[in-house]
Amino acid sequence: MAYDVYEMTFTPKQEIRVTEENEERIIPYLAMLYKNGLIAINYQVYRMEEVVKAVVTASGSEVREEKYENIYSRKERNELEKDFQIAWQKIGVSTDFESACQCKNSSWYLLKTDFSVEITPVVCGTCNGRVPLYQLPYINGEQEYYTVLGWKSAYEAMDRLFLHSLHDRYTYRQLHKPDSQLSIEGREITDAFEQAVGKPFYYYLFSYYRTTKQCPVCGNDWQAETSVVDYQCSTCRLASDRTTYDRLPIS
Repeated sequence: MAYDVYEMTFTPKQEIRVTEENEERIIPYLAMLYKNGLIAINYQVYRMEEVVKAVVTASGSEVREEKYENIYSRKERNELEKDFQIAWQKIGVSTDFESACQCKNSSWYLLKTDFSVEITPVVCGTCNGRVPLYQLPYINGEQEYYTVLGWKSAYEAMDRLFLHSLHDRYTYRQLHKPDSQLSIEGREITDAFEQAVGKPFYYYLFSYYRTTKQCPVCGNDWQAETSVVDYQCSTCRLASDRTTYDRLPIS
């Protein structure tokens, strides 16, 4: 399934005028929708003569249902609705994102992202589709996905730096080693999600050079898979893929 693109219209009530100040009131609400996993961060807000509009990419067809709001987005919406009427209109389908998971019962999950992933860092182990965050429980006592999205942002920044060969030894270690600070935070997230959903939740280790034939934590042979990843370790909840270098002869 592709992701729907919506135009949100904020129409002032009564004598409220459309000003730059009123336009800025919209942004916290959209930020709360993003932190709750309901829309992508690439939203655009613009002001017209009589209304304020926002173009958002929705992470699922249910995002407008109030049951998926958290206390923060609900508070922002309630404040806005005192002065604005809020309307959603679907205007198209995004071509920028990977397909979304449609499984009713995923067998396992994978925490995996890179600089090009906008919507969610969670992958369904059954279909390889992206799982909207709002379909997953909150973790770490939060009422939003602050920790997950913070890790995602840090990972994407590290991935961009590695791509441009900036301090590549350090950045590669953060992406590849299971004991790097970035990986430790990510593995804590997968542990928390696994406890919350009751399904195996793996952490993806990025590999660019040759991959080892053993899990880097327990030392046991990787379990070869034919699904969404090439290697898994069910003991350590780690996953990885073969690289181009793995297919080249060793000189």
